[in-house]
Amino acid sequence: MQTIALSTMWGIGRFETYGEFAEAGKALGMEYAELNHQFPSAWLKEIEGVQPDGFTITSLHDPCPLANCADGSKPAGDLSLCSTDEPERREAISFAKGTIDLAHRLGAKAAVLHMGDVGNYYQHERNLRRLFAEGKTQEQEFIEGKEWLISERKAKEAPYFEMAIKTIKELADYAGERGVKLGLENRCYYYEIPNIDEMGILLAETDPNVVGYWHDTGHAEIIHRLGFTRHEEWFARHRDRLIGSHINDVKVITDHRAPGAGELSWEIIGMSLPEDGFRTLEIDSSQDVQSMQDGIALLKKHKVLRA
Repeated sequence: MQTIALSTMWGIGRFETYGEFAEAGKALGMEYAELNHQFPSAWLKEIEGVQPDGFTITSLHDPCPLANCADGSKPAGDLSLCSTDEPERREAISFAKGTIDLAHRLGAKAAVLHMGDVGNYYQHERNLRRLFAEGKTQEQEFIEGKEWLISERKAKEAPYFEMAIKTIKELADYAGERGVKLGLENRCYYYEIPNIDEMGILLAETDPNVVGYWHDTGHAEIIHRLGFTRHEEWFARHRDRLIGSHINDVKVITDHRAPGAGELSWEIIGMSLPEDGFRTLEIDSSQDVQSMQDGIALLKKHKVLRA
């Protein structure tokens, strides 16, 4: 069964209350919601008693709701589930278990996970994106920068990936006991875990009844455009374990655009996604209602969403 949800990403900053977001979602023809990792606690208080009629919560994006780590130094979303710092990894696991518990309490069927990274190479990779946007992918700075990142990741990844395997096994046991599926999301930065090979290993190490692949169209397209992994390769290798997807377009090198507000080939996406599974429109709040309406119509035209 295909379930089509709207991420609260679109509503945060646009609406004062979850109820307003739900009404706007229903006006777009949506019947389901995904609570994203910036979901505010005030909105959670609204729905813990009674969820809006006709707008069921299907999935949560870890960590949910929005929170800071215990010492207040950074958002919980910056904690890494594959950190080699054990206190950090345990705290990240604690937040993930909280997300799973909340999913179970709200009757949601899935939780989406970011597994972490092999270290912070954010500024380096942002520079590659800047060069891409400026059309400089054939220049030495881009070529050498990309080669350095590939080499650096390979040299550092082993202990982090070992922790990722350990973590997902623990979380799979926890989620399985609560009837919640875990979706391992492909990432938008090359230094993050898992890459396409690591995804295959994590899936092989876990129960397919509990853990699956969650395909983010924007993330896969950015990694493709930077020349790391072809977008279609994710489908070729992991489609049989794909349980859900985040649907968003990419304009140049920026994701979370409404479908049609970027350059993605939606016909190819429509042919590549399996017939069933979770579908979530993960669009940021900068995209207006008309863009959303046009995007939904485009997705239906190309059979990404059922008409």
